[in-house]
Parts: sequence; structure tokens; C-alpha cells
Amino acid sequence: MAPNHTQGYTIGLQWTGGKRQEGAFRIQSEITQLEQSATFRDEPLGSWYTSTRVIQGYTNRGETLGASIGPGASSQWLAVDYLKPEWQLGAFIGRIRWNQDVHNHAGLPVYESYCSMDVSLYPGVRGGRQGHFGSLTAELSIQNRLTPFFQNGGGCPNNGRRLDIQNSTLSITFSPFSRR
Repeated sequence: MAPNHTQGYTIGLQWTGGKRQEGAFRIQSEITQLEQSATFRDEPLGSWYTSTRVIQGYTNRGETLGASIGPGASSQWLAVDYLKPEWQLGAFIGRIRWNQDVHNHAGLPVYESYCSMDVSLYPGVRGGRQGHFGSLTAELSIQNRLTPFFQNGGGCPNNGRRLDIQNSTLSITFSPFSRR
């Protein structure tokens, strides 16, 4: 009756056009869906990676299993890169809606629930260079987490009293070539 009742998925696609020697474009995308389906209204179900029999949830030697976005979340990510043999340059944007299962069952008033979604938006740029000794890559991301943990200080509309978190991340990686 409801095949999507306990459905969760991650799907990713990558397309590269052109020849890398002359310069190629690459498009990457990924979608993860772990939120409860709308059928939870008809038949109760738990959040992903949790169990009524296993209190700590599903783990492997104490480490939580599952997607990095956590249970009851969804994410979308899109990137575009220009690739050459010696270097690459690109940009990306992503969105994560955190803990939506908790939000749905929190008992928030309807007028407030629309303005208190815990959402992260993170645009960024990335690049890389190949050298004689290895490859060097760098990535800069600026994340804005809107109403984290559903903390909306002003109701809906929030009158500018939203409790947001901004975070910038710079990642630099060097990978040496192996010599045989």
C-alpha cells in the first residue's frame, strides 16, 4: 500500500564532457533522503538508525552507523568543475535539513514550525594543481546553519531574532606521488 513507508536512499551522478587534455567540464550531484515519509501519519515508524529494542541505535563497536547527516535528515549537493591535466577549478553548493523526524514530532505550533527548520546552506569553491611531487588541493566552504536545533527566538515571522550559526572551513590536502 505504501512502498515508500520505510524508504531511505542516496543517489549520486557525475557527468564529464570534453577531453581533459583540452579542458573538460564535470558536473556532480548527490541526494540523500532519510526523512520519514508522509505515511508516518498512517502508521508509526521510528527514525533511521534507531530501534526500540537496541537503545543506543545501530552501531559497530560503539560507532554510529549511517549517513553523516544523521537520522531523519535530507541533503542535496551540486558541483561544477573545469578540469585540465595540470589543474582543476570548481564551485559547489549544498543544503542539509537536519533532524526533520524530531521536528515533525516536536509538537511545535503550526505557525512556528514553518519558521524553525534546522537547515544548513553551504556554498564553496575548490581547486587543485598537479606538480612533480604530487597533487595539492584546496577547498573553501562557508556554511550558514539557519535556526539550529529549531531555536527560533522570535516566532514566525521571526523579526530578525533567529539564532543562526555561520562557519567557514578551509581544507588543504597534499597527496604525494608514489615512486616505484
